Amino acid sequence: MSNVQTTAGTTFAVVSGIPATYDSAGFAALTWVSVGEVTNMGDIGPEFTLVTYDAIGNRITKKLKGQVDMGSQSIEVGRDGTDAGQVILKAAVTVGSASEDSVHSFRVTYKDASIEYYTGLPMSYSTSLGDANQVTSASIAIELDNTIVEA
Repeated sequence: MSNVQTTAGTTFAVVSGIPATYDSAGFAALTWVSVGEVTNMGDIGPEFTLVTYDAIGNRITKKLKGQVDMGSQSIEVGRDGTDAGQVILKAAVTVGSASEDSVHSFRVTYKDASIEYYTGLPMSYSTSLGDANQVTSASIAIELDNTIVEA
């Protein structure tokens, strides 16, 4: 039997701040706030920079792994100005707010109860108005700044 699952039932939560220790216990000790009305959680995961060089003794380009970028995530939500999680994320990109430059912690809880934790910088909260037959939505951009911790 396969362990593949759909994303339905997966939840997303946020904390303005970082854990005392960067491990499952540190993240679990935080007081999480759910982000509501999530419609798409995007992609997360590291990506290495490709480093290449061309030795003049042959015609083959050599390839190496360089620095690793922990990636970015684009979250789509049905815009809800009263949702506590969305309020935290919107405040994080409001110029002059107390959390404007703060690293935030994030938790993804899959429907099989497995959890991934990570930290990052909320970079944008953009409203999409669409047309008369669309839900007003928001796109939230997050830049991950450390590894993903699986619990």
